[in-house]
Amino acid sequence: MPLLEPIPLTVVAGGAEMPSLLPQLLGLRRDLALIAPDWLPIAAGTATETLAGLGALDRHVAVVPDVGERSPGCPCCRLRLDLVDAVAALVRRRSRPSHIIVAVPDLPADPAASSVTAVVHTVLSDPDLRRWVRLDGVVATLDAVPVVTRLRTGAVVVDSTGAERLAIADRVLVARADQVVGPSLLELRDLVGQLNRIAPVLAPAVERVSAGQLVSIDAWHGAPQVRLDATTRSGGGPVAGVIGAPDLVVIEQQGILDPGGVEEWLDQVLSQHAPRLVRLQGALAVDGSSSRVCCHGVGSYAMSHPEHEHPDGRRSGISVVMLIGHGLPADELAAGLRATAVR
Repeated sequence: MPLLEPIPLTVVAGGAEMPSLLPQLLGLRRDLALIAPDWLPIAAGTATETLAGLGALDRHVAVVPDVGERSPGCPCCRLRLDLVDAVAALVRRRSRPSHIIVAVPDLPADPAASSVTAVVHTVLSDPDLRRWVRLDGVVATLDAVPVVTRLRTGAVVVDSTGAERLAIADRVLVARADQVVGPSLLELRDLVGQLNRIAPVLAPAVERVSAGQLVSIDAWHGAPQVRLDATTRSGGGPVAGVIGAPDLVVIEQQGILDPGGVEEWLDQVLSQHAPRLVRLQGALAVDGSSSRVCCHGVGSYAMSHPEHEHPDGRRSGISVVMLIGHGLPADELAAGLRATAVR
């Protein structure tokens, strides 16, 4: 039996604005499937009513979030155990889906079940999921009205769960942007920019945004597209109104790197900083490789693979690594990668 290509998987995480987004995504293709908590309402009706209207009941797997840890008490090893069975149920059907959406709604009473990093860690590290699916991207949703109201009153704008979700996202979708005035929307975009330097901020209420911009983006398998504009931070320092904002460290290194030294550096990053590491992504120009070597991971897990965007023999000689986490020593990390350069 021939091996089948892994199915792209998109994580969609957020609050009350998520239910109206899911039918748009399911409407993209008849063979796109959804994994979501059994109680999550979708659009105006229940999940069953909405999915029946879309002819998508057979593309929905209802789950009860089940969070576990490979090592007890270690948050960087946290897994969503229910996802393995849910994906297995989809890939074993006669008609395999072309794309899978995993909905991760806010659960204030159970932050662990709302953790996007737990979902991503599960998708990347579980051996069965690595064969069945490939992480395509993370979409975070954000309601403009309460965020702007909190910005105006000086209250907490984003809690630690929301800060993590925004920091790890590849796309940030802002709902109800038409209900806030222009300057306020600019402030909201700036707030997101302080937490995330890779994700476009999309506001469908005031600009043309298609559901197709949120899937098939292949954001985790190449070099990170990091913005280096003045409105974003290079790491460290609090963000006003945000609890638990992670640091962002971006390292660029010219020249060819020693593969053994790079492997030791990555091992050291994981061994020393895994409990605080929200996302790792990079493209490294290593000696002896015809293309850059890409790496990506979350928490205690990382993997590497050749960069596929460039033909053999045309690789870039610049290495770039993006690390998102809490209390990351930027200078020390940069010095460690710099020490792997071939003299």
